[in-house]
Amino acid sequence: MMADAETIVALMEMLKDAHADGITVWQISEAYRSVADQQKIWDDKYQKYLTVNGLSDEKALEAVKRRVATPGSSEHHTGLALDITVPGKSFHDTEQHKWLQEHCHEYGFVIRYAAEKEYITGISDEPWHIRYVGIEAAKMMKEENWCLEEYIQKYCRKFL
Repeated sequence: MMADAETIVALMEMLKDAHADGITVWQISEAYRSVADQQKIWDDKYQKYLTVNGLSDEKALEAVKRRVATPGSSEHHTGLALDITVPGKSFHDTEQHKWLQEHCHEYGFVIRYAAEKEYITGISDEPWHIRYVGIEAAKMMKEENWCLEEYIQKYCRKFL
């Protein structure tokens, strides 16, 4: 897998400290994705909603938009986003999930898609999806309970 070099350095430091805290089983299940890879994920999920779930075109499209980034807009294209999981388990309520929630900001990461922020991000809860934003921004976002959109609205508006 590939990712931004600064992101990898922060990830390795974070995982080293997690191991020191006794949280040793981690899996990086996704990192950098090309637009073509994202398009395949989008298409596969859309087809699943149509065929397996029996949704209409419109409903399938709505469902995909809540769960998969539009090709060309995925954070995985940046090399700054990682999906960090536990092999063979749902990530919700694992020790890894709890540790990540408590500590990832110390290394410059944020849990990008929280359930309580879906109305802002447009993406369903993904506690395994972390995004490198740098330590200063991550700490501020944690303290203010902001998602990236809220941080950008507050501090980056002049650049938009």
